[in-house]
Amino acid sequence: MGTASQGQSFLLLRPYEERQAAGTDAASLAEDLQGRLASIKAAQVIVLKPPAIPDLGGLNGFAFYIQSKGAGTPQELEEVVQDFLAAARQRPELVGLDSRFSASQQQIYIDVDRERAELLGVKVESIYQTLQAYFGSVEAGNFIQNGRISRVILQADAEYRDKPDDLTRVFVRSATTQAVMPLSAVASIRYATGPGELPHYNGFPAATVNGFKAPGYSSGQAISAMEAVALRVLPAGYAFDWGGQEREEKQSGTTSLWAFAMGLTLVFLILAALYENWSLPIGVVLAVPFAICGALVFIWGLGMDNNVYVHVGLLTLVGLSSKNAILIIQFAAEHHRAGMEPAAAAIEAARQRFRPIVMTSLAFILGCIPLALASGAGANSQHAIGIGIIGGMLASTLVASLFVPLFFVLLEEASQRVRALVRAPARPSSG
Repeated sequence: MGTASQGQSFLLLRPYEERQAAGTDAASLAEDLQGRLASIKAAQVIVLKPPAIPDLGGLNGFAFYIQSKGAGTPQELEEVVQDFLAAARQRPELVGLDSRFSASQQQIYIDVDRERAELLGVKVESIYQTLQAYFGSVEAGNFIQNGRISRVILQADAEYRDKPDDLTRVFVRSATTQAVMPLSAVASIRYATGPGELPHYNGFPAATVNGFKAPGYSSGQAISAMEAVALRVLPAGYAFDWGGQEREEKQSGTTSLWAFAMGLTLVFLILAALYENWSLPIGVVLAVPFAICGALVFIWGLGMDNNVYVHVGLLTLVGLSSKNAILIIQFAAEHHRAGMEPAAAAIEAARQRFRPIVMTSLAFILGCIPLALASGAGANSQHAIGIGIIGGMLASTLVASLFVPLFFVLLEEASQRVRALVRAPARPSSG
């Protein structure tokens, strides 16, 4: 974990099929363990779930990096991090904020007196090699045993390198007189405070701030909240960046929007070519917002996140809601070409196609119910897709179907006025 005062353990869960009782899912178990371990006063114990996407971060939360891009010291970085945490904990979108970065850990410094070491004939590199051999390890050589090459590792026994006082038992040898002298003859030992480790991110010293989005808020809202606090609190010379899943989310944050826009554009162009008309496809596209609003109302009403799986469902609704509108507008256009007025043609098309629209929409809604009621591994993603599509299809069937005939009438009358203006002869100029 980086320092001797920290530890980490992993709790392996049984297969999901063997954990069908209430409160045995990963989230409930983590919450229950956190409550039980909170009674431990000698340590701070945090129960974390693994990341939703493996190898993107170390926990099921976000990793926010505060970078020191100036000449700030580790102690100043720690102060900045604590000020940031104090401000960020006031935001309702964020919970569980914490940072393991500390620049106040007790350390032992060995200051080598190079001039005295040279006077006594002790090489500086020899001092460092001795310390490395005693308290770390040095590969002294290899030997062959039973046909295999084994390494010879030089290292002090554990009982002679587990206390700070063991440094006084280290001896070094003079290269000139071959005399052995204690380390204290050429170096002084002092205690100090400093960072146990100084991690870097993108080449800059950085401290990691971990946290979670609060219930009822999306990951995008949590990201915006963290960035707003950082822009307000971080002084000059300090910057921020994201890691793990949030970094990928920011880099692809507009991908869903572009996919949705391209889907609408594709539907519009195909319908324009089909009808050989630019106004009728607009009536079809205007039915899509009703489905989107219905999906978002269901998602937010049930307290679910607006995540990438919801975006997949919204993209699906572009085609499904357009299909319902096409059934009405196509028949209305045929009746209008047969000589009926736009309003009468729209009413007749709505009457004729209402039953097929309800039947096909109902069949698709029933087909999505297993997604909305799914359980087991990956159930949350299925819920997001299924519930979003069900809400969107209900709104498209019950609400949009009432407005599509109106859109047809308004657009057709507007087209007729435009065509009349284009065909009208130009007035002769007076003069």
